[in-house]
Amino acid sequence: AYAAGGGIVYIPDGVFTITQLTLRSNVHLYLAPGAVLRITDDWSSLPVNYVRSPAHIAPPGGLKGTFLLKTDSSVQNENIRIYGRGTIDGNGVALLSDGRLSTPLHPAHVNGLVLEGIIIRDGGHWSTMITCCNNVTIRGTKHLNDCSELTENDAIDIICSQNVTLTDLITISEDDPISVKAYTTEAFASNERWMDAKQAQDNENILVENTIVWSACGAYKIGWGIGMNTRDVTFRDCYIYSCMTAIDVSCLHGLGGAYNITFENVDVERFFPRVYKDAKYGTQFFMIRGDNPDGDGVHNVTLRNVNVRAVYSSSNKLYGKSETAVVDGVLFDHVSFRGKLVRDIGGIVQIGAYVRNTSCISD
Repeated sequence: AYAAGGGIVYIPDGVFTITQLTLRSNVHLYLAPGAVLRITDDWSSLPVNYVRSPAHIAPPGGLKGTFLLKTDSSVQNENIRIYGRGTIDGNGVALLSDGRLSTPLHPAHVNGLVLEGIIIRDGGHWSTMITCCNNVTIRGTKHLNDCSELTENDAIDIICSQNVTLTDLITISEDDPISVKAYTTEAFASNERWMDAKQAQDNENILVENTIVWSACGAYKIGWGIGMNTRDVTFRDCYIYSCMTAIDVSCLHGLGGAYNITFENVDVERFFPRVYKDAKYGTQFFMIRGDNPDGDGVHNVTLRNVNVRAVYSSSNKLYGKSETAVVDGVLFDHVSFRGKLVRDIGGIVQIGAYVRNTSCISD
């Protein structure tokens, strides 16, 4: 289809075992109901795209990983669509038992990317990595990862991308269901990094709406990787069934800042502590942190019509680390905890150093 200038590749029902597939400009991939693209069990035949050391599980030297569906990051890609009612299967649990990692989908440097209707399941590592892309729509997809092992198997990572809309999704993963990150060009070039991308960019204009998430870690997370800036991100009309931390805006691992972040009409059903061996992690409603003293901090965060139904076990966090790594501008607008409106931010969090301009609306 690519050689002909573009077209539709039709995958009929059935299970098709592959090692790797490269997505090309102007080629649309249709997965019929019952169609499954599954990474092979024969890890010896898989290309090695990255070497990664996920927390708690990696041996010395790390684990080798493979992208199942990827783009050619050496060129600018255009107009790529994956749609239908079929499944992309990372076979992650089986591969991890053999000491390998899998990433089902890693589009990089794409202008005009659409994912619609499909299931992406069993990623052994970050599962859907949208990297350095522009004009992205992910609609009506299901992202279903194992929740029993601590493997850093994020469902969706938005990395250095602009004009991204995620709507009508179900995301389940042990690690973060939806995470927004930004790395530097130097980080992309590092052999230790696991993104096949070249030129870093800011994150900008990202909308996540009408999603259901279930996680043992952070439900909605921004900034765990902030080499570049992240601006204008909205989570709206979302439901968190279970998590360790519901809302996390933390400028970590980089010098960039987070600007204009909104969480609106969000329900938090329950908290569940992350467990690894004999360690049990505490649960939290939110963390808002300018955590790198040399970074740009967090600016203008709004929590509006957020309803927390369950009790969390650990203290919420709200602090900066320096005059530049501040938290500047936090608004709680009709936030309720177990049926009662929060009337004073200080009632649910001890406000730390380098925090400015906090306010609360409850009438």
